Amino acid sequence: MELNWRKLKEILVSHDVKIRDKSQQILVQRYGKLPRIRSRLSASKLYVIFAMLGDNLRPTDQSKWRTHIIGIAAGPDRDFARQWTQSFEREYKVRPRLLSKGKTNIQTYISSVDIWRDLHRYAVFGSRKWRLKPGMMRFLMKRVPLQVLGYGMRGFFDADGSFSRNPNCKASGVVRASSVNYHGLKQISRLLARLGIRHSFYSKYQNTIAIYTQASLEAYLERVGFGIRRKMEKLEMTIEAANRQSA
Repeated sequence: MELNWRKLKEILVSHDVKIRDKSQQILVQRYGKLPRIRSRLSASKLYVIFAMLGDNLRPTDQSKWRTHIIGIAAGPDRDFARQWTQSFEREYKVRPRLLSKGKTNIQTYISSVDIWRDLHRYAVFGSRKWRLKPGMMRFLMKRVPLQVLGYGMRGFFDADGSFSRNPNCKASGVVRASSVNYHGLKQISRLLARLGIRHSFYSKYQNTIAIYTQASLEAYLERVGFGIRRKMEKLEMTIEAANRQSA
């Protein structure tokens, strides 16, 4: 008797029997278990989401390729890739792969339909259309603790933010983030305002957030900061120089 696999699947599904797809089978083979999916928004999950708003490796709609790849491109910053991987593992209990394609092309990624669906409950990803979903924004603006929000925002600035010192004055500098996506960056601006970090938002040449006064830089350092050492050290040195100058 020839077994009709399609008919068998229909029978199993009709009896509420869960059937693993290919990516789930591969994940179980590699890790011995499926990822942990939780409904609550932890600091670790927020860091993962915000970092992907800047550097997500894949577009939002992967359905036609039947792939569910989640990850970031960390450039030369291995410490950023490690922090994203550690946050991911704390949240989902599985560890993404770390791949180095030269000194300036470090990537970390994993394929999981369950995690892909979970992350897309909160945000839309893709360089020109990334944004946080309305329910997510309401939660972040009204209910999430500020310390948790700040850690999540660090993921965005690790991915898309920069800090540059004034070449003519070591006691001043600017934290900057730019994007072609006006509406997505405006959401980041609103969240900075909730954290009490004063900044400028302008769109003359490119949509840009700029944080530059000493008080604002100190607030950013205390409430958000960078997970990338080279960025964090320059910011700390600038604030220290400003404090010595004003003493």
